[in-house]
Amino acid sequence: DKENYDFYVIKDDGEELTLIMNKNLGGTVSWINNEDYVKAGGTSWSDGKGANDKGPLTVLKILEERTKNWTNIPKYNYDLVDDRPDKLKELYSTLVVKYQPIKRIDVRARLANISDIIDFTEAGTKNLSAPYLYDNLSSIKTEQQPYGYWLSTASPGGTYAGFSIIYSKAFTGYTVDDSNDLGIRPVIKVSKLQLY
Repeated sequence: DKENYDFYVIKDDGEELTLIMNKNLGGTVSWINNEDYVKAGGTSWSDGKGANDKGPLTVLKILEERTKNWTNIPKYNYDLVDDRPDKLKELYSTLVVKYQPIKRIDVRARLANISDIIDFTEAGTKNLSAPYLYDNLSSIKTEQQPYGYWLSTASPGGTYAGFSIIYSKAFTGYTVDDSNDLGIRPVIKVSKLQLY
């Protein structure tokens, strides 16, 4: 069985398009869980709150598992960085990078980051202006309409949160070890030559 997905353009650099899926792929996941945090060299969480200094390792692993059989999307390599665009300075006084770059090899999709969506926010707010970034999300979450989805950017405000897009048309920090509310919305890259 093949399933069709809808994607929207979030960036056009002239030769390549960056696209985001219009809904979440699969169920909810944590940004990073305790097991993956410890495997990456961290100390087991005693307070149960999680930490964002190793990056979104759990959600990356699950994203790659869920997209590995996508045959019509080319594989690519990239370095996942904890991005800090200048526009965030309007909202946060500090833009401390929380985790070191994470190399990904031969992947079909990645997570959206704050740079992907910051141009779609209203000046000086966290409110999104592009409906396709928050469509198919709901405060009364179901599998078809979850609460939100994770971004790869760690929240600058503390050690426990990662950024997410939620149903209320905004991006916000969310506790990284929460596996009940947020899922994955894949971002892909395609060459414009592939489209013709």
